[in-house]
Amino acid sequence: MNRSLVAVITVLVSMTGCSSNNAVCPTDPPRVVLSPRAQDVSVGQTFTPAATALICAGTEPTPFVGVWRSANPQVASVDANSGRTTGVSRGTTFIYAQYKRQADTPGGLYDSVAVTVR
Repeated sequence: MNRSLVAVITVLVSMTGCSSNNAVCPTDPPRVVLSPRAQDVSVGQTFTPAATALICAGTEPTPFVGVWRSANPQVASVDANSGRTTGVSRGTTFIYAQYKRQADTPGGLYDSVAVTVR
């Protein structure tokens, strides 16, 4: 095999791996982690869960980019962009954060927070 071809292949393979300069690991999709795992709030009270997208087997946390939704907006509403959650009425629901793989394409990876409104 031609040495220059081997060098080009080596460079291309190196560029697809994880590094602090590479925001995407094509063979290792991101995992979304929310904190806290559960939250109690009063009616009218707000909180914003912390969200992190873990890429490269969790070695490179990156700011979360995605969409938020409530399983039951009558119990707790959520701002789709910021994750700010507000207790609406008594009950329990889940708030979901779904990672966006591309600009406007939600990926299949998400995490949730159990919210109890008292």
